[in-house]
Amino acid sequence: MAQRVSAASAEPHDPTLRAGAKSANAELRGRFHSGPVPLRDSGFVALSQTAVCLLGNAWFALVQHSKDWRLLHQHGLTEQAIQELLRYAGLVRTLYRTATTDIDLNGSFIRKGERIILRIIAANHDPERFCCANELDVTRRDGGHLTLGAGPHLCVAAGLIHMAAVSMTAPLLQRFASANLARPVEWQGGSGFRSPRSLWVCFTEGEG
Repeated sequence: MAQRVSAASAEPHDPTLRAGAKSANAELRGRFHSGPVPLRDSGFVALSQTAVCLLGNAWFALVQHSKDWRLLHQHGLTEQAIQELLRYAGLVRTLYRTATTDIDLNGSFIRKGERIILRIIAANHDPERFCCANELDVTRRDGGHLTLGAGPHLCVAAGLIHMAAVSMTAPLLQRFASANLARPVEWQGGSGFRSPRSLWVCFTEGEG
């Protein structure tokens, strides 16, 4: 059921996927009964689907940047490195919203009821916000990416996704000095987001 919800998010223009996600959401909510389950259905989708896709993108970026992999292998994984990987590789490409009121946004007038396309990937690579925005720099310290949302629209499982990214990436970097693609990457998803369907790599173990 979570896969059906995720597939519709990846390609939001597909009516068949939207219908499948709607029925899956309804069925999924019935699986979560009242009680101390703060994440409920949306958190389950985020952890079982979003985290996996996000890590696939982050690890693919690291494999493509051997210098950064070696740096983290030698000096250890940092919180800043994970944040930079989330910014650079990301997951969600676009979101769609409807304006609830008239607003002037930096000289662009948006009328109530108009549909707005939010290009998250462009915001994360905005040169006015990030120095050398199109480059991966695991030592970067200026945060502020929108990969998992922000403010009241922060992903409900953002903290757990970040913790999972650190916990699962650190052992790879500690043990292996480098990694190279063993097969071409086959991508999945659509205009909403995309990620590797699988990531085949050859590792080289570090000394000690």
